[in-house]
Formats: sequence, structure tokens, C-alpha cells
Amino acid sequence: KQVQFLEYRVPCTSRTLVLDFSKADAADLAGMAADPVMLEKKAFRFFGPETTEMLSAMSNVERVHCSLHEMQITEAPGDSQVLDGTWSALQSKIMPAISIVLGLPCSGADVLTKMLAKAMPNTQAVDCNQLLDKELERQTEIGITMHNMLAKGQVVPLSMTLELLKGVINLTSSDALVIEGCPMYVDQIELIQKEFKIEKVFYIAGNEQAVGSWKSQYVEAGGEDAAAQFAEREERLPAIVAHFSRMGKLERFEFSETAQEAQLEMMLEKATMPQFAVVSSLSPVIAAQQADLLCAAYGSKPVSNATLLEFATARKMTPDLADAEQFTKCLKMFAKTSALPLLVLQNCPGIEATAQAFLETFGAPKIVVNVECDDEFLDEEYKGLHEDEEIDAEALAAKLAENRTAMEGMLKVFKEACPANCMMVDRKVVTKPEDVTDMAKKKLMPTVYVLMSPSACSKMVADSICTSAMAASAEDLPPKFTVLDASMICKKGGGSPALEEALTRASFNAPTPDCLPVKLWADLLLEFFAKSPNPMGTFLLTNFPTPSTVGAGETIRDQLAVIESVATVAGFAHVKLSAGSFASMISQDPMDFETYQSFDTTVYDQILAQFGPKYLMDFAVQEGEAAKETAMKVAAEFFTFQGRSTPDMAP
Repeated sequence: KQVQFLEYRVPCTSRTLVLDFSKADAADLAGMAADPVMLEKKAFRFFGPETTEMLSAMSNVERVHCSLHEMQITEAPGDSQVLDGTWSALQSKIMPAISIVLGLPCSGADVLTKMLAKAMPNTQAVDCNQLLDKELERQTEIGITMHNMLAKGQVVPLSMTLELLKGVINLTSSDALVIEGCPMYVDQIELIQKEFKIEKVFYIAGNEQAVGSWKSQYVEAGGEDAAAQFAEREERLPAIVAHFSRMGKLERFEFSETAQEAQLEMMLEKATMPQFAVVSSLSPVIAAQQADLLCAAYGSKPVSNATLLEFATARKMTPDLADAEQFTKCLKMFAKTSALPLLVLQNCPGIEATAQAFLETFGAPKIVVNVECDDEFLDEEYKGLHEDEEIDAEALAAKLAENRTAMEGMLKVFKEACPANCMMVDRKVVTKPEDVTDMAKKKLMPTVYVLMSPSACSKMVADSICTSAMAASAEDLPPKFTVLDASMICKKGGGSPALEEALTRASFNAPTPDCLPVKLWADLLLEFFAKSPNPMGTFLLTNFPTPSTVGAGETIRDQLAVIESVATVAGFAHVKLSAGSFASMISQDPMDFETYQSFDTTVYDQILAQFGPKYLMDFAVQEGEAAKETAMKVAAEFFTFQGRSTPDMAP
């Protein structure tokens, strides 16, 4: 009631965040209070039934996990330590979100920005250049400061733009922003990430003809410096695009002319549509249980027919979900507002017609899990769930038979369209729900390509692959890759508290940062996959196996096996440098080349023995070849290699 009163009197939106300390931590915190008895009473009341009931009754309650142990507070906790640790846990939950639209002037980036904001709930579109211009026009405090700086020939700092963006969020009570005209330089991205959570990045790219057309339009409409400004933007943009491409966050829209709204709308729908997993069973209890477990593993929420009906009712719609067209329309609307990378569908689609419509609208789901139950089990389960009802045995048998026929029709559609994605499980054979989830997770593992080359070379190759990937057809979007640098994830900082602690313990005995146990490497890779924009996508792994494998660390074989344990290994791109190319690109020291050559040969031989030649792509770099051109050639060869079938790739 207090929250409702606040929202009534002050125009705002509210979120309920619970700082979820354990009871033991609450007791420790009581020891630092001026009045520990009073604090202990408050803690007792907080963990009591009244508070639990109140939180259950409130909607949109989000618990923020807080732990004194994970804050690495080993002695008596102080105010500043607890505040800093709590703020660190809270920051990611309350940090405002932004989506970024990149593109040259007159490319249609402004149209896409407005379209994105309109499609996302409670989101504002902001042109950062116009935002600064308006401040100058209104002569606000920030505007006057900017005017004075510009008069002195100084550059307006990014911090001012960020403060203005935060002001837009506060004034409009927006959940997120879609911005264009920022960042202007690649090194600004790190500063933006300290203030905002960058959720999505969209880039309108054009061929030579399109870029020429955009430039002509911009120069014609602009002043004397328009051509120079366009050229400057064109020069700075590739580095920004490459950065977000490496992160796997960038959606690239290719055009041969200025983007039209209808084209953008079609591409945007494809880019923002989540992936789907279908979980089905004639047992509603088992279906719900398996859907919940899969959602817990991938940070999703189960979607059933009841979920869709509730969603539709809130929008004053009354769809018939047995009708194929109405089902797909309702699901598409729900998916657009979900902001989740994966939706787990629980017993929906439920019949052959809606399954066929699902395939035609969304394509094949990532996985279809069906837990088979016999009639005897279903009969007993139904009676247990409806103990207070009078049950007609014949009517129940007819109902179960009807349900089985409908589900068999639905499964038939998926088995014919995507047999490799279907996982049929017998409840009697696999009795534990957790085991079924583990089987599903193995089918949903990400795909990994390993780039074998010195660090500087592999970075250029990875950038070329990420930025030059082409769509399979005019109707498709270019595939996305996420770069995973093993030399970075093995360093402390940025990981979960448990992994940070494990890295600290391992560093006591490790001669080098990459000399880690196999189990820790597996955990580091799994956490990187889980935190990436597309946890089930395609990754480019660089700087792995690590140099420690020829010393005191785990063997090359063990590190290669680690990749297999957490992902589907699709292949190894081996980029071999000659002595001359190594000297021009990496180091002129003959000893460095000798060390590289020895390690490269050892790793290559182990891959041949462990995986076989079909998993290897070889590319030799000769002396005198330009680094950028070489990276592009390797990328082209990689796409050819990627298109070839490799053994054991079928799930």
C-alpha cells in the first residue's frame, strides 16, 4: 500500500529489490550496530512469516543475492566494506539499459532508432547529437558549459553526454534508451559500460554504392565541412563495429541503398526474435518440472498456453490458441516483449496444426524435449491431482487418448522437420528430472572453433571473421560469432565471486596465470558462455591451448578435452606463420620464433591424433603479405571450412 501511495502521489515507476543476506550474515551485521538487540529484532522480523507473506503478495519482486563471504569480508565487517559490497551486487540490477544503433549519416539509423524504441516497452529514442544541440539552444547549465568549452576550441567530454542520457531516463521514468550518434570513438565504449548496461547493438551497413549515395545526400544537405565530417565518421566506425562484433552483440543489416522502413522492420523482427525450446509431456507435472529446470539453467521463464492467454487478456485480446494463425500471432507478440534470448515453451504448441504454423513462422526450435509416460502412470497422476472430483473412468481414458493423439501429431511435425533437434525420453528409463535436463543441456551446448595462431594474429583473424560474415541469403541476417580469449578469462576481475576465489587460490601455486586446473578452466569457459549475448551460439576461441601445457600445467590433451566437455568442437583454424611473416607481424627475435614453432607443432600433432584431419583448416602465411589482407584471406577460407561437414556434429 505504501508503494501504491508513492506511485499515486509521485509520477514514477517502482521496483522491489530485496537485499537477500542470509540469517547468519544478518546476525554478523547485528554485531556492528550501536543497538545490536534492536537490529536483531528487526532481522528476526524480516525473516519472519509476515515479511515472507508481504513479498509474496507484491509483484515484480527481485532478490539481490548478498553474502559477506563473497564480499571477501573475513574480519569484523565495517560500514564501508558492507556498503561497497552491497552496492557492487546491486549495481547490475539497477543500472539503466541502452541499445545502440550504428550507421553512417543518411543510412537510416535514425529510422531504426525510433522503430526500436517503439517496439520496446517504456523505452525512449535519443539522438545524442541532437541532445547536445538542444542543451546549447536552451542555454541550460550544461549547455552554457559546453558553449564555453567549444568557444575555447575544447572538445565536449563524453561524461556530459552520459549525464544528459541519465537525465532523460530520470525525467521520463524509462526502463531503457535506444541511442544513436554515440559512441564516436571505440575507447568511449568502456566509459559507457560503467554507467549503462549495453543490451543490443544494431549496425546499418552498406556496399560501396550505398555508402556513395549516403555521402551525396549528407553533403548536399550539409555545410562546407559535411564531406570531411562524413569521411571522419566512416573512418572511426569500423573499430566500433569490430569491438561489438567480437562481443557477439552486434546485429548487422546489409543494404545496397538507403534503408526503407519496411525492410528495417522485417530485419528487426528476425534480429530480436528469441530462440525456442519446446518441452512436452502428457504429464502436466513432469512438463512443468522439466520446463522449470531448463529455464533455471538458461535464465528463462516457462511459457504455456495459460501464460499466453494471460498476456493476451492484459491487452484485451481473446485468442483461440488452437487456431494456428492466432497462436503464432500471440506467441510472436509475447516473444517481442520478453527480452529473453531463449523461451521455453511448455506443452505448446500442443497440436499438429499449431506446430506446423510454429515452424513456418519461427523456424526449427533449438530443442524439442518430450518425456513419454504410460497410460497407467497418467491415470494415477490425474486421480491424485483431482482427489475431490468424481472421475468417470471411461471419460478419463478417452481424454488421455485424445491428448496422446494430439501430442503425437505435434511431435511428428518436429521429427520430420528437425529430427536432430528432437530428444525423446522415456520416464521409466530416465527417472530423474535433473538427468533429463543434463541431456538437454548437452544438445544445447555452444559451438566452438579454435583459432590456432599467435595472439596478435588471431585477434586480427577473429575480427575479420566477425565483421565479414555474410548472410546465407537476402532474407537472412549474417551469422554472429563471439570471441573468447582464453588469456583474458584466466585473469582475476569480472568473474563471479566463487570463480574469483578459485582463481586466487590457484594463483598461489601457479607459475603463470594460464596454469590452471582442468576443472577451473571448464568453469571459466562455462561462465563465459552463460554471460555471453548468445550462450548457445558460435564462439571463436583464441590463445588456447595455453603455453603452460608444455611446462608445469595440464597437458594439451587435457585442455582440448576441456573444450569438448563444455561445448561442441566444430574445428580448428590453423594459421601457420613463416619465419619472415612472424618477424614482421609478431617479433624479430629468432628465439621467439623457435618457441612459437615448437609449441605450434606440438599442439597441431595432438589435434591430429585427438580429432583427426577433418577438423583442421590449414592456412600458411608467407613473408611480405600484409597483415590486414592476410586476415581477410583467412576469414574467407574459414567460411569455406565452416560450410564443410565435420564428423560427429549431429546432436
